[in-house]
Amino acid sequence: METMMIGGGFGGLFWLIILGLVIWLIVDRRPTPGAGGSRHTNERSAIDILNAAYANGELDRETYLQKKGDISG
Repeated sequence: METMMIGGGFGGLFWLIILGLVIWLIVDRRPTPGAGGSRHTNERSAIDILNAAYANGELDRETYLQKKGDISG
């Protein structure tokens, strides 16, 4: 009778598993340091996209330099 009041047995194990899952989800969602706030390594930055567009001839030099200045701040 005493274990039912404390929440022992499988009920306690159930809540321990739920708590572990919640903690795991919180930790898993944090951005990793040094990744630019993004967890996806295949995402390209704005400057990479701009450089590719210039290399492909989609932008002239003047437009490229202007947009590069805008991105750099």
